[in-house]
Amino acid sequence: MIQAEALAKIDQMLRKILEAQQNITLGTEKVYPRRKGEKQYSRTDQAQLRELSEGEGRLVEDVRRILQMLAKEGTTAVFPEVLGEVKTDMGHVQKQLAKLEAGPLTQAVEHDIERSLKDMLEALRKEQSRRRKKKQGGGGQGRGGGGRQPLVPPVAELKMLKILQLQILGRTELLSKQTVAKKAPAEQIKQQHHTLSERQGKVKNMTKTLGDKLKGPQSPDRGPF
Repeated sequence: MIQAEALAKIDQMLRKILEAQQNITLGTEKVYPRRKGEKQYSRTDQAQLRELSEGEGRLVEDVRRILQMLAKEGTTAVFPEVLGEVKTDMGHVQKQLAKLEAGPLTQAVEHDIERSLKDMLEALRKEQSRRRKKKQGGGGQGRGGGGRQPLVPPVAELKMLKILQLQILGRTELLSKQTVAKKAPAEQIKQQHHTLSERQGKVKNMTKTLGDKLKGPQSPDRGPF
């Protein structure tokens, strides 16, 4: 599959995933206020939450298929890593909805998933537009330096990492509030702290790697005149 086809295919798949995620988020937000006391949902609402959980599980599989495509394509490192974090969040939401945990923390993770998917779609569409304009102008395929160009440019990937960092900070703040207010299960809070700690380390490493790539190759043997 050539890159233009890969971009279009991944764009289409992510768009469908985003639409499905938005429906799951909306369903979660509708069911949660109807609870009576702590996790006391009607049988109908319990069934709906479990149905939403199953839907989230299907999205995990859809994302896994995209990750396999990206691995075969092999020209971008950060984009699949960010999508992998989206898959992790989806898995968390799937488990929490199955446990009938549909509160503010679960909803916050759902919204983070949506934001990440939108950012990834924006990056793909900008790259597709850039390539179309370049083709119309008679430009070559590469950005210089030979070899295949990355599926998503490093500058766009850097923006994704910055947004991911903001999400980490925002969710960490929410975790602190939920801990004080005791509005989320201790197990869920602990799991999220662990996930965010690991994610912070990945963001740090990816940002450094990407920064080095953007600086370009150095010329150590080039001395002063």
